[in-house]
Amino acid sequence: MVIGSHNSWSYLSVRKWWMRPFRFMAKCQRVGINEQYVIHDVRCFDLRIRFEGEMLVVAHGMIEYMCDYVKLISYLDYLDRQGDCYVRVIHEVRT
Repeated sequence: MVIGSHNSWSYLSVRKWWMRPFRFMAKCQRVGINEQYVIHDVRCFDLRIRFEGEMLVVAHGMIEYMCDYVKLISYLDYLDRQGDCYVRVIHEVRT
């Protein structure tokens, strides 16, 4: 059995002020990626991304999270170095 977290990056702050009242609808995690891995033994992470032009955005539905490309790569590098994790990447498409 593998323990996973849904919408793993949803502990992050939202990108835009008007998203704050709706954050409760998309927030599934209270602790960061490291804590999910170490404390809660999570081994399958759920990453949802969207593209705005050439910019990559961590998102879930209409909610977007503050996570720039460099920070996201550092999270993914950390998980890769652990050697026992999976990251499920979902392309969120807003139409």
